Amino acid sequence: MTAGLGWIAVALVIFVGWRPLRAIAGALFFGFLYYLQFRLQGNSPVPTEVFSAMPFVLVLVVLALAGMRGQAGNAPAALGRAYVRGER
Repeated sequence: MTAGLGWIAVALVIFVGWRPLRAIAGALFFGFLYYLQFRLQGNSPVPTEVFSAMPFVLVLVVLALAGMRGQAGNAPAALGRAYVRGER
């Protein structure tokens, strides 16, 4: 169960360009934003829904930036190809 955070994980993989070491830093950043939403909504006059949506809005920004930078070229060559046993 990802509690609705599966899209954040997919965006993270795309944004870091399929590089594991950069994914660690990106995961820490997204984790910090997820933690920050709870810290900010305690004594703030802003509605809590704004803070709950913050990680997901950031995912849209990250995917837009990755699209502008053209990171689709960094994807693995076999991504999207069906696996057929014995073919490879």
